[in-house]
Amino acid sequence: MSFLSFLSLVFVFAFGAISVDAGTVAKLATRDPRWERKFLAPRDASIKLHLALRQQDGGAAAERHLMAISHPDSPHYRRHLRADEILDLSTPASSTVHAVEVWLAQHGLLASSVLFAGFMEVNATIRQAEKLLNTTYFVFSDGRDEIVRTELFHLPDHLNYHIDFVTPTTMFPRPAIKNASNAPEQPQRFSQDPMLGTRAGCGATDNVIPSCVRQVYDINYTAKPSRVTYAVYATESASFSPTDLHVYLSEYNPPAAAANANYTVIGTGDPSESSGGIEAQFETALDTQTLTGLAWPAHGILYNNGGVFGTQHPGQVYDRFVTFLQQLIANTTIPSVVSFSESMAETSLDPAYARRLCNMMAQVGTRGVTLLFSSGDNGPNGDQPSGTHSQIFEPEFPASCPWVTAVGGTTNLAAEAGATKSTIPLINKISYVASGGGFSTLFARPDYQSPAVTNYTATQIPASYDKVKGFNAQGRGIPDVAAFSTLFPTVVDLLTVPIGGTSASTPLWAAIVTLLNDYEASKGRPRLGFINPWLYSLKAGAGLKDITTGGNNVGSCYALQGCHLSETLGYNVTRGWDPVTGLGSPVFSKLLVALDARAAAAES
Repeated sequence: MSFLSFLSLVFVFAFGAISVDAGTVAKLATRDPRWERKFLAPRDASIKLHLALRQQDGGAAAERHLMAISHPDSPHYRRHLRADEILDLSTPASSTVHAVEVWLAQHGLLASSVLFAGFMEVNATIRQAEKLLNTTYFVFSDGRDEIVRTELFHLPDHLNYHIDFVTPTTMFPRPAIKNASNAPEQPQRFSQDPMLGTRAGCGATDNVIPSCVRQVYDINYTAKPSRVTYAVYATESASFSPTDLHVYLSEYNPPAAAANANYTVIGTGDPSESSGGIEAQFETALDTQTLTGLAWPAHGILYNNGGVFGTQHPGQVYDRFVTFLQQLIANTTIPSVVSFSESMAETSLDPAYARRLCNMMAQVGTRGVTLLFSSGDNGPNGDQPSGTHSQIFEPEFPASCPWVTAVGGTTNLAAEAGATKSTIPLINKISYVASGGGFSTLFARPDYQSPAVTNYTATQIPASYDKVKGFNAQGRGIPDVAAFSTLFPTVVDLLTVPIGGTSASTPLWAAIVTLLNDYEASKGRPRLGFINPWLYSLKAGAGLKDITTGGNNVGSCYALQGCHLSETLGYNVTRGWDPVTGLGSPVFSKLLVALDARAAAAES
């Protein structure tokens, strides 16, 4: 008997709800113990299952095409695909579709199913899903939110080859941090700064405001109204406040405030969440205010879907991130850039799930959309210094996907340095430990990162790291770039406080890309799309500022908040690419020169 079969029987005896048939394959969850099983999910509640049908070529065609249109030396550079063209890339085999359709028909679910962008979407009740997957769904709670999941399900043996994953099933999001009696109150990412209203310069301890960003990053360009579109994907459910945005813009971008700059909001979040708490409100405000403060009058969209890996109301369960990526692949009108400030440790995800989502993001890239993800706030030791950590080095996904741009953090307007324990201002140190970075354990290093990343691993990694759990010298390097990530004044409920984290540097880079896209549009040229191959091809000093100071980005581990690592380790900021600041921060004027030079070379 296999180990998984044994665990299946244990599950049956424990809960008495599953009959394990011969010829099935068990799929087991890795659940953070902070998600506590509460009660059976309501059987008549709705659920939308996403069955990821195995692609005939394993997704290779989509990734090859992305590289063919993203490398500046390619004759197909920036020839992005239409929605109808991309749907023909990396499709499932007809035999796979047939096998799954027969299975669904046997359970009376084929009529409520549709094949869309490589996924079979199955609309069902919890009761029907349990019968289909030979499982039992429960409601789990982390003390703040509730989520519908199962810890074990089964696929017929003959379908195991045809289906990469089924969601929502055994993938649990990162839980909220509960304040235990023996633990200090959860650190917040903000605190009021009594000097906030008196600062007017761009010095070492000054706040990062749009005028200072323009000064330090040499931005002497303003977009035209609504020529390009940028987007923020809200990290958690939180109400967006146009009033707070207006207050922010009145102080830091008066022309935008006078024009009543605002976002088109798509989605209503998740009514099961308590607005994600005050921290989620600041997170949404930080993203939206930072981006619009610099990118206006380009048009902004806020996707308020309740987060990337967030919870779902027990009455309507579906995978939000899969759904959103499907929309970017298939919709006719899509934004030019999307900023995400959410990630999870690779170790907490089903590898098949992460790899397929990564391939979906490659497909989004072929549409000409730049996807930017924060690299994390606890160095290479996971996104947070609290909670369960399974290994010393914990790279973050989706930042670790080779087909997105991972953004790290810097600090100090007067002398930009990597954001680490030794450089982050005290007011932001409460929970921002260090710019995230490292090397993926799921994804191999893409060719466009060599030799930049290889040079670092060959010269800067201590030999002892080879024996440390979670270290992979051959993995995709994180981050790709960096930007200021501390002392961002953010308005919530008319209160302005300075926030720190790579959740600030990511929308800042999204604003940079928005302005570059607008410049390209003014020249009649296509938008940038997947920017990594272009960025790594730039010569030293030809558009990016190499960050060489900041020290080591070692993270923290708070035992009283559930972290029990034996040690935490980090990486040094150095010349060239490093796992703290990537290739460096933007020099906007030089990026424009690089774009013009590439266009001139293509025409000659």
